Amino acid sequence: MSATLDAGKFQKYFNDAPLLVSINQSVNDLSRGWLTRGNYLTANFIMSVPGRTFPVEIFYTPEPERDYLEAAIRTVMQIHLCEPEGDILLFLTGEEEIEDACRKIRAECDEQIRQVDCGPMLVVPLYSTLPPAAQQRIFAAAPQPSKPNGLPGRKVVVSTNIAETSLTIDGIVYVVDPGFSKQKVYNPRIRVESLLVSPISKASAQQRAGRAGRTRPGKAFRLYTEKAFLKELQEQTYPEILRSNLGSVVLQLKKLGIDDLVHFDFMDPPAPETLMRALELLNYLEALDDDGNIMPVGEVMAEFPLDPQLAKMLMSSPKFKCSNEILSITAMLSGKSGWRGVVERCEGGAWGGDRGN
Repeated sequence: MSATLDAGKFQKYFNDAPLLVSINQSVNDLSRGWLTRGNYLTANFIMSVPGRTFPVEIFYTPEPERDYLEAAIRTVMQIHLCEPEGDILLFLTGEEEIEDACRKIRAECDEQIRQVDCGPMLVVPLYSTLPPAAQQRIFAAAPQPSKPNGLPGRKVVVSTNIAETSLTIDGIVYVVDPGFSKQKVYNPRIRVESLLVSPISKASAQQRAGRAGRTRPGKAFRLYTEKAFLKELQEQTYPEILRSNLGSVVLQLKKLGIDDLVHFDFMDPPAPETLMRALELLNYLEALDDDGNIMPVGEVMAEFPLDPQLAKMLMSSPKFKCSNEILSITAMLSGKSGWRGVVERCEGGAWGGDRGN
């Protein structure tokens, strides 16, 4: 579970389960007494297990930054030139922005090495569509000094919010947080789902700052004002079920035999309009009948790990004798980008060597 979990919300959902502030007992101790009756668990409870953390010093900007990307690159270079050794974690919003920042940081570091005495820098991107081998580079050691008795090198990991909670990178001492992330947003009126750059929540900001205190005391540089943190950021990230297309969710619930979706015990109940749009879509795709009951077509559609529209398109393709083409289109629409390997070959492989010609 997350260190910034809204425990009160979960307690309320699980029948006001008690909160155990600290866990020092053995498993056998916990299995005795009020927790069990016979061989059956009779009560819910929430455990709070203290983690390994070190103090983190928080810094804010005196004024709002007009261009957070340029401010982030500038902050990374200031840390590299002025702060003691320790690796840097920079949070940005997406692949294109991360790759752009990596190029600019590398160029800026090369320029600084020519002008002043500073250590080498390893700049590593991290986002979900990176191949696994490329993602493993974030665990590489910082580079050694470029000359005898030279200044130590430093590793900079430029990441999406995948590094907030999913993993811990040893050696991170400094965190640079511009305060933005990409979030999925769904408009039920026009039935369009998109990723928008949005301010993060206070919980996310705390998670990001905590990345600097995993192995030793660290520093977090927030590229927004303290007033913005206290008064403008939400306490928690808006639940994804409230900002997503519910077509797949409704189809799965219908297959499980849950008919009364309006009164279903969601932890965060979605808007009735969003549920109605999902039901209308599934009815149009012939997955549900006019009474909202699942049809045989819907039973099959629910087996596909795809959006309902793609599943129906795939099922209808044999009728039009275009199954191979639709399979390719569906794979491209539902999978990760296929251009990464091409771009890497262009920049550093066989095609890259022909650019001068």
